[in-house]
Amino acid sequence: MEFRGVRLPGVLEVPGNRTFNALDLMLAVCMAERKSIEFKEEPVKLVSGRMSNFYVHLRQDVTRDPEYKSLVGDRIARDILRFSIREDGIPHLIGVPYAGIPLAEATAFASWSRESGGDPVMPTSIMRNELKVHGSHNTWVDGGSNGFDGQTPWVIDNTMTDGGSKTKTAERLQQDGFKVKHMPSLVFVDRCQGGMKNLHKLGFTRVYRSYALTDLLFAFEYLGLWTGQTVAVVLKEIAKVAGENPGLPPFEFIDE
Repeated sequence: MEFRGVRLPGVLEVPGNRTFNALDLMLAVCMAERKSIEFKEEPVKLVSGRMSNFYVHLRQDVTRDPEYKSLVGDRIARDILRFSIREDGIPHLIGVPYAGIPLAEATAFASWSRESGGDPVMPTSIMRNELKVHGSHNTWVDGGSNGFDGQTPWVIDNTMTDGGSKTKTAERLQQDGFKVKHMPSLVFVDRCQGGMKNLHKLGFTRVYRSYALTDLLFAFEYLGLWTGQTVAVVLKEIAKVAGENPGLPPFEFIDE
């Protein structure tokens, strides 16, 4: 199979005890081509405050490429169904502003296109980065936690480093009345630098990822999308930061 000029194997075994299928491999090609994961000669500052030689975008690089965006939505929709538990209702997606919003929308459209197979259609709600000072909705999520009967809210975001920005999102969701401790959350690309572990230590029970960055890097090198030297530099940084990760401040769960 060839996709965007890259010859793809049928499947690819990656280090994280996982097998990449055609969808995963096509997404790896898109991520490299659109520089969703970009190597930087000069370090850039992350939201966490750390300096890094690589950056995970998943913003306009996705929204300006409809085919890529549809593949992202398909992957997330499949992952939500895979990670759902028996007690869950219909997934209701909340994209974290701003990068998570188009990912949630892409997932909703993908779920609609898959409805004929019996999978649920996933609605979305808009989350704000700042509270409104006008109009009828003064919550972070339109309508707050109302209107979710028979549904399970899922938080969708593009990436995660140490998990710090996820606790800020959780605080805002708690203000809106959501029970965040057991509320499922999915990031598309985990930078593998302690975020998952930190959030689990704080008591968040359902934090998932579509991809570990280390698995994507393996695919990049195998497919000839990145050089082995570049991959080695990024892997070295990942290991160094993960080893130095100090954890996060305690998080207070309200009425859970």
